[in-house]
Amino acid sequence: MIVETPQPHPDEKHRLEAVRDLRILDTQAEQRYDRLTSLAATILDAPIALVTIVDHDRQWFKSRFGFEVMETARDVAFCAHAIVAEADEPFVVEDTWTDQRFSDNPLVTGDPQIRFYAGQALYSPGGLPVGTLCVIDRKPRVLDAAQRQALKHIAALVELEFQRRTEQDLLIALRRSEETARVSLDALEQGVLLADTAGTVHRTNPAAERILGLTGPEMTARWQSTDWGMDDEEGKPLTFGALPPVRAAATGKPVLGQIVGWRRPDGERILLRISCIPEPDNVNGLVIAFTDITTEHLAQRLLDTTLEVAPVGLAILDGDRSILRCNQTFADQAGRAPHQLVGVDVADLLHPEDRGFATEVGRRIRDGVVAGGELEQRVVRPDGTERWVNTHVAVIPDPARPRLVAASFDVTERRQMVTQLSRFSHLFNNANDMITVVDMNGQILYASPSTERILGYPEHVRLVGGILGLVHPDDLKSTNDELSALIAGTRGRESFTARVLTYQGEVRHVECVGVNLLAEPAVGGVVITARDVTERVELTEQLAHSALHDALTDLPNRRMLEATLEGALSRTRWDRTQIGLCFVDLDGFKLVNDTAGHAAGDRLIVAVADSITQSIRNGDLAARVGGDEFVILLDPVAGPEQALIVANRMRQLLMDTARESGTPCGASIGLAISRPDDTVSTLLSRADSAMYRAKSRRDSSIEMAPETDDTMLEAARADDSARVPVP
Repeated sequence: MIVETPQPHPDEKHRLEAVRDLRILDTQAEQRYDRLTSLAATILDAPIALVTIVDHDRQWFKSRFGFEVMETARDVAFCAHAIVAEADEPFVVEDTWTDQRFSDNPLVTGDPQIRFYAGQALYSPGGLPVGTLCVIDRKPRVLDAAQRQALKHIAALVELEFQRRTEQDLLIALRRSEETARVSLDALEQGVLLADTAGTVHRTNPAAERILGLTGPEMTARWQSTDWGMDDEEGKPLTFGALPPVRAAATGKPVLGQIVGWRRPDGERILLRISCIPEPDNVNGLVIAFTDITTEHLAQRLLDTTLEVAPVGLAILDGDRSILRCNQTFADQAGRAPHQLVGVDVADLLHPEDRGFATEVGRRIRDGVVAGGELEQRVVRPDGTERWVNTHVAVIPDPARPRLVAASFDVTERRQMVTQLSRFSHLFNNANDMITVVDMNGQILYASPSTERILGYPEHVRLVGGILGLVHPDDLKSTNDELSALIAGTRGRESFTARVLTYQGEVRHVECVGVNLLAEPAVGGVVITARDVTERVELTEQLAHSALHDALTDLPNRRMLEATLEGALSRTRWDRTQIGLCFVDLDGFKLVNDTAGHAAGDRLIVAVADSITQSIRNGDLAARVGGDEFVILLDPVAGPEQALIVANRMRQLLMDTARESGTPCGASIGLAISRPDDTVSTLLSRADSAMYRAKSRRDSSIEMAPETDDTMLEAARADDSARVPVP
């Protein structure tokens, strides 16, 4: 074990004399010091706070918060380093595991398992460092500027306690300490209240008044009224005895990190993470600290409820067409509750004449057709009524478990409008759908007011090309074919979709149903009813995209990788080319999560993904297949030599990216070159096995999978020729 011994103070002799002059070593605990360690622990949100005196061969604790030991040896004391550090700033060790001076320290490897330390040197009246005010945590931390300033202010209060001799000095120090405490509290973004168990709030900081919307006297009045307007996280009212400050006052024990709802005077409900700590030197005193977490809580709730509030029916179907999950809108269309539809074959919801839709769904799932058009069918409700729904489907390709997303829109009313043309004039003028009548040349005879409202074309505008002048150039041919069939009378009432351009040049998706009424004297044209379905199409595309891409990095996920790999392997069988797989695993990534936190780990994963994306060739594909695992498809690859060059470059790039992000780690890579008999599973398995051989070496190396059989694999393991070591 290597422990860096702290250096002695340049004037150690006189420093030790100053320690003796304090006449404080081995004295009894005093409330005036305990109050300050409690304040430091609360304001800096630390489980341990100490006032230490550094003696000749030991550090002794005058005041302890959250720590039972009275002293430790000086040669392992963090505080012995702090008293010889820069005088004006706290001595901070953000993570002892990554600091070579302390990683093997017995106070780190054993109790109290220090991961974070911050100590401000304490000075004698003569200006020599005699000890520290320090806070300790068992997890890595970073102090912001306000917290550093707070630690310095409280240390100044401890030094004032050293200097007190007479009652007059005591009064002067008290005034100074109150001012220092006020400055410290005012600098915090966290709300802090100093109160007593009778319900009187003695002191608040600006953050507390801003968050709660009340002044100190108003907080006292609310507490003493027993009507706090506080509830739990789900909005259920809390009884007076269940309120965190009341619980802490009644039990004398801290209440830490409870989430509660608070009703501000303006009626707004916010969420607080609140801690209430009884003061150790004052049986009636409470320190209450809290943070507004409304925004982060609502963000999570919004994510969970997005599907439920979507204005379109959404359902996820399994490979056998059974419903895995649906939202309330979809259930309403079927006339059932959402839980009643789980496990139901979608065909059982349809009119017998329309069950071809279910057959089409099964075909798309079976054939893996990712994109699908709209299908229209009747849903029969339990009471016998029917609703027409238009459904857009998209398959989530998954060889193990194919699924389908169905987005459905109730079009019953639109259907009724199309079939009741005797009332078309009234419907045209009031419908939200765009209803257009065109002649046999496609020229517009009439457009409902909704056309101008949705697409923005003024009534007087005459389009070159008639109704086709609205259509996006890429959809012009298919839309012309649909229109020609309607005019010729060879097309039924099935819907079709097209992209159209608004008057301002924006692209919108519309769903159209046409009826040929050229022979009707009252109409004399083809009636086209169009509905703006842009949001529905975009939502379906977004769902399909999410199903094929990793949520954190937006790289393709394993499903998309396997689908792409299947196509690439099929091509190699007839063009006799080869593809390569680089299976990459980040070495030491778990340590990054454990030491720097999952947020830092996520940032590293995103940085690595960006680096890979920017470095691969056109035609190659990078996918994230696990927490810290990536696969790069090299398509095509000339052979092992080229794959090794790419892998070497990729390994160095990833290590450089990790180092630049401040979270250094290595990269183990397994390489596999495709063989004629390879399947998706075997090629991935060979690359994965090679990666695990590389990872077992613990030196960020590269391993090449054998290109022939297991005999070659054993030979490669024996002579180690397939290994590419770190330079």
